[in-house]
Amino acid sequence: MKKWIGTIIGISVSLSLLFVSQVSVGSEGVADSSARLEQKLPDTKTKIKVVTPKKIAVKPKVVAKTTAKVLPKNQITLAGKTISLVNSQGATAAPKGNAAGYWYGNGKVNDAKTTHIIGHNPGAFAGLFKLKKGSVIKVTDSNGKVRNYKVYSILTVNDEAYGKNGKDYWSTIFNQKGEAISLQTCINNDWNLIVLAK
Repeated sequence: MKKWIGTIIGISVSLSLLFVSQVSVGSEGVADSSARLEQKLPDTKTKIKVVTPKKIAVKPKVVAKTTAKVLPKNQITLAGKTISLVNSQGATAAPKGNAAGYWYGNGKVNDAKTTHIIGHNPGAFAGLFKLKKGSVIKVTDSNGKVRNYKVYSILTVNDEAYGKNGKDYWSTIFNQKGEAISLQTCINNDWNLIVLAK
């Protein structure tokens, strides 16, 4: 019986030692396993570089303009006012409304000839009285061609183109040398204002 007890105690001690050694080995194994897991985990304090994709410049589409600029035709601009020009060759009076008429010549701005233009006062040509030497008059002809004329002389004549001094200005008014215009409006029933420009 004592042997049996001794054997049981020996077995118990052996089992206890075995259990204790397994627990310590198991603990070390857990510790080793934790260390390995820690090595595999990423460092959470590391700064992550964010790469922004480059912006691609998109060129705007070029759209061709389909509408061409329309130039005004048959106009005269003087003293800040634009007036329509009409064909009045041989007419006994200037056109009514906001219009003036070319009475002599063809109204072209590049034929190297004189165009005589008539307009009413009061009316479309009242602005002639604001003009002086050096004033600019802009004319656009029936082809849309534009020319600026500069005033160089202002005359007062009667209906037969004679001045108060008795001088005949007919040729001066209608036959200027080179490309020119002469503008006419009434001062009163007896006298006309004539503006010559080249």
